[in-house]
Amino acid sequence: MRARILERIRDAAPAGTTTQRASEAKWIALGELIRVRVLREDRVAGNHTLLIQMQPGAEIPGHAHHQEEECLVLDGEIEIGGHVLTAGDMHVASPGAAHPSIRCRREALLMVRSEIPPRGALT
Repeated sequence: MRARILERIRDAAPAGTTTQRASEAKWIALGELIRVRVLREDRVAGNHTLLIQMQPGAEIPGHAHHQEEECLVLDGEIEIGGHVLTAGDMHVASPGAAHPSIRCRREALLMVRSEIPPRGALT
């Protein structure tokens, strides 16, 4: 019993922080070719941080931005219009900017920080 208690204490996140374990991740399917995992959500600020898995042929419709959006390609390859992004590339859209759809060329994993879209905007 003592060992289990010590293990829980040792594994606790530092004060003022939170940890989301990959082993406990909940992925949400947005169609057959896209899955999303919400890493963080701030309803007051109206933004969130997501992991997005895209299969070849997947497409996220073009959209405008009211807040800044950051997209880091962790793996794979996507295309925004004719603009190709690969692993390690960071793409930032400023408030007021709009871009065409995001298409997946090779299986991709993205980390995106963006405004929370209206319900149903990505489905």
